[in-house]
Amino acid sequence: MGETRDLIASVSVKCSVHQWGIMGEQDMDLIAGSVGTWDILILNTTFLASRATVAEASIDGWWQSFEINVKGAMATIKAFLPAARSSDAAILGVNTGLLGIAPQLLPGLSGYISSKFALISLLEFIAAENPGIFVASVYPGLGDTEKLQSGGDQADEQPMTT
Repeated sequence: MGETRDLIASVSVKCSVHQWGIMGEQDMDLIAGSVGTWDILILNTTFLASRATVAEASIDGWWQSFEINVKGAMATIKAFLPAARSSDAAILGVNTGLLGIAPQLLPGLSGYISSKFALISLLEFIAAENPGIFVASVYPGLGDTEKLQSGGDQADEQPMTT
């Protein structure tokens, strides 16, 4: 994240990068307060539990996808929304290209995929409730990341985005 922040700063744009993790809502309120007025809010939280069918999955592990992927986005939006620049503000929710793939081809990813569909629904409501803010779910492409590898996938077996 620091590398991205530095690249953005090199083109004379003010950029603030914060790693939220599993902090409370009050922590997010403090971060939002330190940032102040903003133009673009990028929601890039993700959690991918160990692959398991619904019957085999731990409920806590399965639900953690919602805690991070949906509740984390909701807490961030709620904290930052009051300070959105009155015109031209944008919220971008980073999502996954897996949403268009049949569940039969994605065994063991029900918690992750379900939470990412819930993120889209949350973003739709944010857009409807805040017509002056541009809101979108974006898919940046598939890259060889730790997250990809933690799910048991190998980059050479996937259609990487270049």
